[in-house]
Amino acid sequence: MKVHRYAGIFEATNDLMADSAVDITEELRDWYTEISLNTENDEVFYGVGGDDSCEGIFVTDKYRTLPCTTLDIKTLRKLKNMVDKGYRNGAKWVMNTAATEALADMK
Repeated sequence: MKVHRYAGIFEATNDLMADSAVDITEELRDWYTEISLNTENDEVFYGVGGDDSCEGIFVTDKYRTLPCTTLDIKTLRKLKNMVDKGYRNGAKWVMNTAATEALADMK
């Protein structure tokens, strides 16, 4: 997977690095970690593919999807049956917050 940073630029001068009032090195490490994670998440979910980006799971046509306006037990059964029988036992379900809340409210 090829990941390219899209976040902002943070210039670190020698004076800033030598500042004893704040541990700027730790601050920079935290900042770079956060932008790296954001970039990776964006690429994994929404990447456009090609030579410069990975193909995101929300934009690819490699996976089967089932459009759903209301979540009910019939829809869940239909989703389960869309997965090949050999893969059902180890299948992972990815849902947004609204779907998770609807599932929790289901009786």
